[in-house]
Amino acid sequence: MMRGKSFNVILGFVLMVCILGGAGCASAPDKAPAQVTASAFTGRIDGDWEIIQENALAGQLKGKVVFVQNGDLLTVTLSRPKGGDSVCEGKVDGNKIEWVIARPTRQGGVSNLIYGGLIKDANTMEGFYQIENGERVPWRAKRIVK
Repeated sequence: MMRGKSFNVILGFVLMVCILGGAGCASAPDKAPAQVTASAFTGRIDGDWEIIQENALAGQLKGKVVFVQNGDLLTVTLSRPKGGDSVCEGKVDGNKIEWVIARPTRQGGVSNLIYGGLIKDANTMEGFYQIENGERVPWRAKRIVK
């Protein structure tokens, strides 16, 4: 199905706002979206990370995420460029990571962005987030070394 350029521009803007703007967090799902392959990682991921999301319409979207790890559970804090943080819970299972961002919809409901990925090593991870319509968007994160 072909969509007009206006639709694509609006969709890109909405995705950008949802990713970097007014998004909150929800608990991690029972099942993450399909993953990329990588070697097993069993270390800790606590700390500050730069996350880059590859949106076809809006280009690269950069943000900051802070992970606090307690066993296999995570507290995930996403900093928004316009201020304010969203805090949610996630989980780690070996080298797999997942969390869900709940964002309000125009209709007053909630839509979830399901993040799933693989921790490649102590300083890099990558994966996809999935929108409720099934669209998958790649992301990658790199530890911020202070």
